[in-house]
Amino acid sequence: MYFLVVVGTWGLASSFFERAPAWLSIWLPVALTVVATARIVTWVRLRHQRVSAKLAFKALRTTNRVSGLISLAFVIWALTLTPYADDHTRGHVAFYLGITSVGCMFCLMHIRSAALMMAIVVNGGFVWFAVLNGDRVFLAEAINVVLASAAMLVILRVNFKDFEALIDSRRRLLSQQKELVRREAMTRQLSEEAFRLAYMDDLTELPNRRHFFEELGDRIALRQRGEGEGNFFIGVLDLDEFKRVNDVYGHTCGDRLLRHVAERLIGLNRNDMFLARLGGDEFALLIDADPSDGEMVRIGSQICHQIEAPMDLEDAVLECSVSIGFARWTGEGQTPEVLYEQADYALYQVKRGGKAGCQIFGPDHEFEVQRARVLERSLRSATFERELSVVFQPIIDTASGRVLAFESLARWNSDVLGPIPPVTFIPIAERIGLIDSLTFALLRKALPELARWPEHVRLSFNLSAKSVTSSHFIDGLIGEIEALGARPERIDFEITETAMIDNFAEMASAIERLKLAGFGIALDDFGTGYSSLVHLHRLPLDKIKIDKSFVCNLVEDQASCTIVRSLLALGRQLQVGCIVEGVETAEIRDLVRDLGGSIMQGYHFARPMAADRVLSYLEQLQGTGADDTTPQEVPMSRVVNA
Repeated sequence: MYFLVVVGTWGLASSFFERAPAWLSIWLPVALTVVATARIVTWVRLRHQRVSAKLAFKALRTTNRVSGLISLAFVIWALTLTPYADDHTRGHVAFYLGITSVGCMFCLMHIRSAALMMAIVVNGGFVWFAVLNGDRVFLAEAINVVLASAAMLVILRVNFKDFEALIDSRRRLLSQQKELVRREAMTRQLSEEAFRLAYMDDLTELPNRRHFFEELGDRIALRQRGEGEGNFFIGVLDLDEFKRVNDVYGHTCGDRLLRHVAERLIGLNRNDMFLARLGGDEFALLIDADPSDGEMVRIGSQICHQIEAPMDLEDAVLECSVSIGFARWTGEGQTPEVLYEQADYALYQVKRGGKAGCQIFGPDHEFEVQRARVLERSLRSATFERELSVVFQPIIDTASGRVLAFESLARWNSDVLGPIPPVTFIPIAERIGLIDSLTFALLRKALPELARWPEHVRLSFNLSAKSVTSSHFIDGLIGEIEALGARPERIDFEITETAMIDNFAEMASAIERLKLAGFGIALDDFGTGYSSLVHLHRLPLDKIKIDKSFVCNLVEDQASCTIVRSLLALGRQLQVGCIVEGVETAEIRDLVRDLGGSIMQGYHFARPMAADRVLSYLEQLQGTGADDTTPQEVPMSRVVNA
């Protein structure tokens, strides 16, 4: 626009170089050109920089203000030339004004207010010029220019509306694009969050159980297609005594412990290891390097050593051991579930062997698993009333020679497999949920025998830790005994110390109910747990049974003597009866008596006997000369023979 005005101005000025004074024909055009050039420079600069909305608004507002002033200046300059014009040059002035009006309006079509102001100023000047000259031709031209300008303004208005619509459309499009980008980002974020929730463990930020088994399935599928290299190992890790950490220090401290364990596993820096937390204190790993069994044991030892180092958990500094079971994928029908069960079984063997360490699932374990499955099937199909039986082992007060009680022990003579020892079938019954039925079947066989014994002889009956923590089981137990007509004060229930440690609150509640019903409570395997002394004074116990693992080495192990003496002294201080298990020789019997114990149980006195031999055994004991009122030593040879 400014280029058009400047060129037109100098074209008009050239027609008056010899007619008008120099200040009017030369110096004023120069001044006007300088102003126009300054505006040109301003706009050129704006074209080569990033313009903000604020700067653009400022530039457009300046254009609105300046356009009227500049156009007025050029019109006044053109009209001051008319006194020096003839007919031809006056025509040039009219042409200049008309062309300038139309050209400027076209250039300002997107700034409607500036174009309107320019049209008013220039066309007003043109009409004024025509009126002053009194020439009808100029007046007609002025009217034509005004009408043309008006038409152009209408056209510009329509174009401006279209321009506004285009801008609004682009703004809406940009807004929609931004909204689409925002929604895509939100969708991506939600998708990532959903993936994290579905596949990551919140506490440790390790892959979770689902992620682990999908990864395990993918690796097996890859090798089954022949695309993977070699075999791989799966490992299952379990923290030892983790429940004790939660019970003693609280779950917050337990959570910190789990995070520390995860960090230490990650700190192994093995690129071939995939780590996951399966839940609770159970972790799992996959190792792709196909190491040998020896190398795998070395890796397991490294993991144990890494975790066993003391951990600063803010509230406490703890040391935590870990048990690990490994299994190798060999491609022999091992699904992810089978492979995991193999590793878990190896872990169970570590736990059963004393915890802390690692084992690899091998052929011996496979044989045991298959045997356990056969036993499980047989146990599920067994007729308890016919196949189960009970035997009884006496508990004797060696000071008086009297039998205080008989412990009822389970026996299973399977129709399919023959005799199965309790240490084998009891854990299976607990695992598959048959222990309650088995317990009631044994109780129904033992209680009728109790009715045949002398009044002073009690029945000692073992309860499973899996059962006692259930209030429903306790209700059924009490109801069954009432239905059989047995007196609760003649029955002692034995509960293992390990069960106390694992479920102390529930176990304490169950013991309280049994005590209120009149039953005696004995703590079995005493001394094998870690929290006995902490909880013992809080339980309403009648007896404790010192575990035979402390008794069998009494003769040659001074430490065992010290432990047994201490446990007997503890029982006396707590006014709780102490039964020493595992007395198998006269030498051990005499040593236990020297340590302060008098109530004993073991093969030295009698092996477990069938129900029909109990009364004859009691009669033989009476034949030794002992009676109900005179404490005296029983000839142990006759007891053993009986």
